[in-house]
Amino acid sequence: MPTYEELTKDLFEGTRDAGRSFARQQIVTQLLKLGDPRVRESLLSLLRDPDRALRVQAIESLKPYKDEKVLFAVTQALKDRDAEVRRVSAKWIGELGDEACIHALEAAAEDESWFVQYECNGAIERIRERVREAKAIFRAVPIEMPAPAPAPAPAPGPAPGPAPGPAPGPVPVPAPARVAPPKGKSTNDDLLRHVASRLCTPARRTKTGAAFSVQIGEDRKQTVQVTFQKSGKPPREFVVFFTECGPAEPARFGDALRKNFRMHFGSIAIQDKDGHPYFVLFDVVPRDAITPDFAAEVARKVARHGDDFEKVLGGPDKH
Repeated sequence: MPTYEELTKDLFEGTRDAGRSFARQQIVTQLLKLGDPRVRESLLSLLRDPDRALRVQAIESLKPYKDEKVLFAVTQALKDRDAEVRRVSAKWIGELGDEACIHALEAAAEDESWFVQYECNGAIERIRERVREAKAIFRAVPIEMPAPAPAPAPAPGPAPGPAPGPAPGPVPVPAPARVAPPKGKSTNDDLLRHVASRLCTPARRTKTGAAFSVQIGEDRKQTVQVTFQKSGKPPREFVVFFTECGPAEPARFGDALRKNFRMHFGSIAIQDKDGHPYFVLFDVVPRDAITPDFAAEVARKVARHGDDFEKVLGGPDKH
């Protein structure tokens, strides 16, 4: 099989006349089979290609990549000069289900093409339905933050004997082992192990998942819980990410609304904990649509935004 370098050279440096369109699409198909992480950047470059068929193929091939850069690029493709590219972009965004894209879809729903309008309106409804379902699922999730790990026992004093020599230097601590993403469909345990590896933090088991203490900057941490819930008929499994932010005092409701308005994913909700209302930041993703890398990225975002809101509430770093 040709190498990544050979394929991309033929794809981008060869002639781009209409007669080579099918041949270039075949090159993209070969690139996807390589499994090379650099393929993502090649697909993003194809979104600016003059060949409409290549732009459509690139959008459809970007579905496994769900990071912010890809989402932004596909959202920009809603303004492409070709109606089919705009239609495929709207469908892609609707399948992803990111609430942050609703404004872009609403603008694109005014498209001159009826097919683009139809796809945009359908995508908006799918996203809103997912948000409604996510909130219903989250309301059924009890706050189950694990107890902190017990403090280690103090080390015994030095044994009597001759005077010790020079103090040794600091002992190097090995970095946590990186767990390779599992091939094929991953189990829930695989997912949790990979999240722990990507976040460089141990996972603490809970009844329905695990909790992770995520480092935020140099001096702050935020505990994120990942749990698995089923909903609907037939039952569909979802992955719920959430973190506590602080007591939900009425004077802070406005702060929560403003944070929800500015945030491009997830939501802040009020959840009961031991009979007291708490602000909790959460996001819900269908289990069959999430990869281990994407799960780690969502956990990191939930931790960062949860810590930001905890600062707004003015409390100490206790979550």
